[in-house]
Amino acid sequence: MPFKSLAPGEAKPFEMRLLDPPEHTTDVYVHFAPPFRYRWRRDCDVFDARTSTPDSELTDLPAPVSRSLWGIIDDQLDAYKLAITPVVAGGSTPADYSAAELNTLTRYFRREAAWAWECRESEKIECAGAARRLNWRDMFALAEAIDEAWVAVSMHDAMQATHSTEIGSSELAAADRVCQTRIREVAALGVSALRRAGSSVPEIDVELTTSLLKLDDAGLYLQIASRMINTGADTRFVDTLLVALVDHFNLPLSSITVASATALAPGQAQDFSQRIPVTRSGSRPALSASDAGVIGRVPPEEIAWQIRVGAMTQLNETSK
Repeated sequence: MPFKSLAPGEAKPFEMRLLDPPEHTTDVYVHFAPPFRYRWRRDCDVFDARTSTPDSELTDLPAPVSRSLWGIIDDQLDAYKLAITPVVAGGSTPADYSAAELNTLTRYFRREAAWAWECRESEKIECAGAARRLNWRDMFALAEAIDEAWVAVSMHDAMQATHSTEIGSSELAAADRVCQTRIREVAALGVSALRRAGSSVPEIDVELTTSLLKLDDAGLYLQIASRMINTGADTRFVDTLLVALVDHFNLPLSSITVASATALAPGQAQDFSQRIPVTRSGSRPALSASDAGVIGRVPPEEIAWQIRVGAMTQLNETSK
């Protein structure tokens, strides 16, 4: 920008020329760089409101002493196919997240959104394939929504602790409804984030047969193998495979699309295998192919995660 600050009530014009815009551009959005700083965890002994500020820097989460990266190398990860996220009925809770889990997820998505923002125009090795991952806007929105859910759950827990003496049943029920609403909002944002990769191909089942987190001389990677099966009566075309890391409530934590360009006749099955580079604190991705991309950073050990693979059609234009 041609200026660095604005005084109260001050307005300043600016002009930019964007060379060679994408052919199908329909809208241009102008916004401030997002605020990726985040306050420290507020419900543990290390937090001190007198010394911590809203702009405290977020650092990597400390790994538990009981389990390190090396302890999970070559471990078999739980594998299952990508399923349609069920519609949550009104009044039901889609996921019983604890306040601690929500706090960790907020920090994770804030950090990943900041990293995705930096990867937009970066040529760093860990940014390979960034355009085919979860968008920074989606992760930032998830961070904000999860933080709201954290506040609701923390308040509910505090009210429940004093229910017998100070809080009535109606107030506690109202707090529970707020928790349900906030968590449903998080689940909806997660579904929306994955839909940006395209639409699932109907009648194509994907069975994930192998999912390994491995480390070799080149670096860290996921080794996956799956089988696509056309269960319908028509030929189906699979443009890409969506590989996603999800938590135990199916919230997407990280994802990347991998080119497939496969036509499956009725009843036909096709095997697929891919080595997908990943990063983790203190590690580098094991790049094996220029078009594979890096799925991003695997979640910290505080967040349990699994792998999903889905068959996708071309990009859904309505969800850009």
